[in-house]
Amino acid sequence: MPTKTQPTKKFPQGRWCSNRIGGRTFTFDTREQAVTWEEAAKRAVSDGLPLPDASIAIKNSGLQHVCDQWLRMSRVDPKTTKVGYQSSINSFLDYWSPDTPIHAIDTAQVRSFFLSLQDDWGLAPSTVNQRRTILLMILKFAHDEGLIAEMPKLPPRLKVGMTRLRYLTDDEEDRLLAAMPKPHWRDLTKFMIYTGLRVSEALSVRPRDRTGDLMQVLGKRKKLRVVPLSVTAKSCLSERTLYDRPYFPYAYHPYQRIFKDAREAAGLEDVTIHTLRHTCFSRLAMKDVGVTKIQALAGHSDLKTTQRYMHLAPSYLGELAEIIG
Repeated sequence: MPTKTQPTKKFPQGRWCSNRIGGRTFTFDTREQAVTWEEAAKRAVSDGLPLPDASIAIKNSGLQHVCDQWLRMSRVDPKTTKVGYQSSINSFLDYWSPDTPIHAIDTAQVRSFFLSLQDDWGLAPSTVNQRRTILLMILKFAHDEGLIAEMPKLPPRLKVGMTRLRYLTDDEEDRLLAAMPKPHWRDLTKFMIYTGLRVSEALSVRPRDRTGDLMQVLGKRKKLRVVPLSVTAKSCLSERTLYDRPYFPYAYHPYQRIFKDAREAAGLEDVTIHTLRHTCFSRLAMKDVGVTKIQALAGHSDLKTTQRYMHLAPSYLGELAEIIG
């Protein structure tokens, strides 16, 4: 009979593990699912048939259910889910349907889906690649759980060409800040320009994270880094904020709407919230700050991500300019 595993951080309620039959075993959310698989596996062995996969024991193996389970099991940060993953998952559910069995999604359907992203929706290669990464993780999760017997083949990643690095000039910064409707939105925007924090990071910093001119920041993939606070950055922080409360106790989507209206009022339609982060690091590069220091401030895992700012450094082509005369 099935046995229950000990609770873990990933599975607080524990999991039900089936007995090994024919060299295979699966874990399930409920005891009933494990029993169902064991009984089907025993019948298959006695009849000389291939062993069933885990989908036979799970009544709801629809795409929506699998996506929800993947988000729960992978412990994705809720902010990351809302900002980065949900749009991709929504595109999967729109193309197929929430009730489509995960094992019914084959290679041909996957290829047609990615062709539609380019031909019908006209998405940028970087966005298509993001969709590909997330779908791959979901399908791999379904395969590991025994919901699909064979992984569909995904098309190769698209080549992403270099694009102009967009950052704010001093005049554009003044116009954007002046278009902010209230001081607290203006302070949040300026704080991101002068710290280079991502919007999710800026919305979560608290007085308890600050020691003098230094701020501890918990970034992507729960990586901790320390960010120095300039005089301008410190002027954006209220001294009346409670020790354990965020300096900017706002949700992402209201700020996103405010920012969109402000950039349009300032005539900066090509500027995004992430442009604020680019502005910080571009300005540092233009002042000849070294690439490793900018990498540490930005929290980039790969140095290549930081190097895209370094063409702005005066020393980058300075010696060549002198040789050319």
